[in-house]
Amino acid sequence: ADSTVLRGVLQALVGAGWVLVATCNRTPAEFAASTMQREHPQSRFAEAMAEHCDTLQLGDGSRDYREGQLAAPQPSYFCPCEGGSAVPSPAAQLDRCFVDLTGGAAADEEVAIGAGRRMRLVSGRGVARASFERLCGTALGAGDYVALAQRYHTLCVDDLPQMSLRQRDQARRFITLVDQLYNHKTRLVASAAVPIGELFSGAAGAGVIAQARASLLEGVEFEGEAGKAAELNPRGVTANSLETNYQGLLKTGAVAADSRKALFTGGDSLFTGEDETFAFRRAISRLNEMQSAQYLAARSRTRAAR
Repeated sequence: ADSTVLRGVLQALVGAGWVLVATCNRTPAEFAASTMQREHPQSRFAEAMAEHCDTLQLGDGSRDYREGQLAAPQPSYFCPCEGGSAVPSPAAQLDRCFVDLTGGAAADEEVAIGAGRRMRLVSGRGVARASFERLCGTALGAGDYVALAQRYHTLCVDDLPQMSLRQRDQARRFITLVDQLYNHKTRLVASAAVPIGELFSGAAGAGVIAQARASLLEGVEFEGEAGKAAELNPRGVTANSLETNYQGLLKTGAVAADSRKALFTGGDSLFTGEDETFAFRRAISRLNEMQSAQYLAARSRTRAAR
């Protein structure tokens, strides 16, 4: 749906004589490659971009400009480090930080989140605290995280584990949480099992992706990417009447649940976990930036302007 709307906007702007300048961390060709369907709206949007716009490559993509920023005076991410018992545990460091942020005035609170539901957590002075399991191990989504980001200027999260595609649901929720906190310039303070760069064990290569393909057979839809999920509807649900040639076989968009495994043998990013890996890397990059003095300064300016 988003691709269809954007394609119409692009064509209207070009038709009116506008000059469009945009940045993106994927090329139009990569947009098209993320779906099997040649006539999928995302493919048609990619074709429109290629027709009306010149693509310029800014660097080789090997450098993350979020890394190397000046660290904030107060750390926001606590994980085990060298020093043994002389160094407080991540949990103890988060406890101390939470007390400092709330002035010891935190209390249990029940707050409204998405779809008219409510969530119980501990909060005080605009700071909330909840466990990773409470935030990402239950059926919460982007709307719930937006509600939290709008209500609190700081969110403390206990016990971030190391994740991979084997914990896809929790990992995707955490990525969505990071995205919404980042978009709203909300501070994230967390205790974790591993450093930020090791949070997603599948983000550095394809080995974990290959091992996790079987666990990805169910629930392939990303939140907010319903167009892709239509291509994986169970038998009996009409997903898309358009036909496409895939591995030399003519297939329709309606794919039976017991036929999904065969689709994983192809190279399409929809079925190999490449999109998850891309999202993992982006989340790591954003988490690094969220520990910087620059992010916290921008956060203060943004929230003061609201």
